[in-house]
Amino acid sequence: MSKIEYKIPKEIYIETTNHCNAHCPMCPNDQMKRERGIMDWTLFVKIVRDCKELDLENTTIYLHKEGEPLIDSKIFNRVRYIKKELPNLKEVVLNTNAMLLNEENTIQLLHSGLDKVFFSVDGAREESYQKLRLGLDYKTVIDNLIRFFELKRQYHSNIHTVMQMLVYHENINEVHDYKKQWEDFADEIFIKKMHNYLDAGMSDMTQVKSDKQIDVCQEPFENMIIYWNGDVGICCWDYDSFANVGNVRDKSIVEVFNNSSYEIIRTKLSNYKANKLEPCSRCLRIFGQDKIAGYSSVDENIVR
Repeated sequence: MSKIEYKIPKEIYIETTNHCNAHCPMCPNDQMKRERGIMDWTLFVKIVRDCKELDLENTTIYLHKEGEPLIDSKIFNRVRYIKKELPNLKEVVLNTNAMLLNEENTIQLLHSGLDKVFFSVDGAREESYQKLRLGLDYKTVIDNLIRFFELKRQYHSNIHTVMQMLVYHENINEVHDYKKQWEDFADEIFIKKMHNYLDAGMSDMTQVKSDKQIDVCQEPFENMIIYWNGDVGICCWDYDSFANVGNVRDKSIVEVFNNSSYEIIRTKLSNYKANKLEPCSRCLRIFGQDKIAGYSSVDENIVR
């Protein structure tokens, strides 16, 4: 290629499924119009083989996007396959609501080779949790997690665990209790701020949309989103593949990441013309007044 190659993304999201067992008001999953499904094994293997040609020591693969990954019956086999085929990969990460994390799945997860797991549990009390996590059961989730941490110790697993709480008006007073609840179990506690999900989810009402682009978003420069059918997006907030820049069934990861569609988006963002882009023009991370996504208990880092 004559133009400068961006080589590979720092983060690759592989959405193995967009099916979900919850109906959370802050999540756009129920409003999603694209077809639902589970990534076939042939496509998954092709993606991993594409990655084998690349230097991945600074790259993280996330095996989730819009759906609940534990719905995918092959999810643990996928983790094992990645760890076997891509030994130089920085890490493999999973985010789950833990509703399906029964003992069998816990044992499989702990033996899969997964490097990091996020548990999304939004609240320290059942009442506030049930208002946000519709379709899930707080007591089942907590029981599953307590057993998970027991087995983690029993198997001497070094998987990095993150308890993640999304803060909104119903649970904002529970942050201290949440930290106390999980600080002796998890390696990290992440307090996450609400996002508007391109006007589809339940937004943080303290955020005000500006008419002026305040930031050059790094998502299309650093990230690649691979949906379950092979379509590629540029942003982890793009739930419905609004910005479709290709498909990895017939092109390699490098080819898609360096194609003209990606380049046009990068150029417009760099020139502060995000208002000319869909779905970027609707994003509070670009047009909002607060770029901070949340706070981590690890070194009290601010995650942007």
